[in-house]
Amino acid sequence: MSDNSNTGRRKSGSDRERIRNITDQVHPERENRNRKKKKSTASGRQRPMTSEDIELRRQRRKIVEHRRKLRRKQRMHRIFTILVSGIVVAAIVVTIVIVRGFTTGSGHDSKGLEAYDSGDYETAAEEFKKAITYDDNNADYYIHLGMAYIDESSSTDAVNTLNQALQYASGDRQSALAYRGIGIADFVSGDYEGAADAFDSALALDISDEDLKLDILYYKAKAQVRADDYSGAADTYSQIIEIDDTSNARMLRADVYKHQHDYENEETDLRKALDLSGNSYLIYMDLYDALADQGKDDEAKQVLNEALEIGGDGKEDLFNRGMIEIHLGDYDAAADDLNQSLDKGYDEALLGLGKCAAASGDYGTAIADYEKYINETGVSKSDTRLAAVTYELYASSLIGAGRYEDALQACQNGLAVGDSTTEAALTFDMAVTNEYLGNWEDAYNIMKSYVEEYPDDDKGMKEYTFLESRL
Repeated sequence: MSDNSNTGRRKSGSDRERIRNITDQVHPERENRNRKKKKSTASGRQRPMTSEDIELRRQRRKIVEHRRKLRRKQRMHRIFTILVSGIVVAAIVVTIVIVRGFTTGSGHDSKGLEAYDSGDYETAAEEFKKAITYDDNNADYYIHLGMAYIDESSSTDAVNTLNQALQYASGDRQSALAYRGIGIADFVSGDYEGAADAFDSALALDISDEDLKLDILYYKAKAQVRADDYSGAADTYSQIIEIDDTSNARMLRADVYKHQHDYENEETDLRKALDLSGNSYLIYMDLYDALADQGKDDEAKQVLNEALEIGGDGKEDLFNRGMIEIHLGDYDAAADDLNQSLDKGYDEALLGLGKCAAASGDYGTAIADYEKYINETGVSKSDTRLAAVTYELYASSLIGAGRYEDALQACQNGLAVGDSTTEAALTFDMAVTNEYLGNWEDAYNIMKSYVEEYPDDDKGMKEYTFLESRL
């Protein structure tokens, strides 16, 4: 009886197990906690951790931390890859744009240079402008455009453009070319001192290109001559000769010495020029003048006879030989050689034939020869010196024929050419022409300037004294 009563008051072991299982199914986490608890309290209390447990835990933590770092690194790598890919794409796009711009700009520049070389400066300028629109910091494009402006007679535009080239120049060579262009623009516009300053700026740079340096030096010397700075020009030609001693450089410096009335140094340079060139009619003629200016008449005549030995039957040889024969007074031989030269198409022979006619007093024939050369051949096609010589010969024959008004105009035309070698003769003739026209005051003022410029000219001093007495 006692057993039955006990059973009624408490649940049997199997019932408790059944209830617990149902509870665990509803709350499975409870079962896990119970299992963990059983595992850790198998002996009725918590088991102490061994060194192996501690080491195992430490290793597990290291693994977890390593995995965390690895995941973070992988995330950063993905971000970096995305950024780099974007930068590369952008760089490629920029490069394509730059290359396209350079290629297109270079193409227009090439077309511009072709047009420039053919003398089509307007087209050249337009192409260079287009090149600049694709690459507006390319100094070469500005230099090319500036030179095209010079040949279009737009000196102001040229200087402005070449100053822009200086802003974008990446080295001394480009800067030197820009300053060279500015100097040429100033020279063309008549600012010879400004031109010389620009050439000096170019020469102050480190120019490794010897040809470019020589080119700038020649331009500088020419500007100095135009500015009447003969001393400076002589120094510049001396620099040229130190770099490249040629007959041309010697002749140019000799011409400067002539303006300084330094006939001895003129003679020295001309003799050296002959040694460098072999035989040259032109140098022989200049040497003849240098010797004559020193009163060395016998030597001067000997030089002309040496020149005749050069020979040759070309049109220029015949012309030069005829001019030498005129100096020797053999007009018949001169006329024969000059007519042969003219028949071969050398129009300058007309000038020699005019001199032959004038020497015999036949001014009408001389004037006709000069006018034929001026009107049919065109002095505009001649170089500066030859054009001025033509007007000087023409004016002299007009004076001989008594056509003073025409002679005065011829003198003015000759002086306007701007050749320094004929300036003295043309100025003297202009004074004489004004005298014949009765313009005494004009004649006096012109001759006064003449004797101040050429104080050693006895003929000029006599004319000045005469005009002074008339006033």
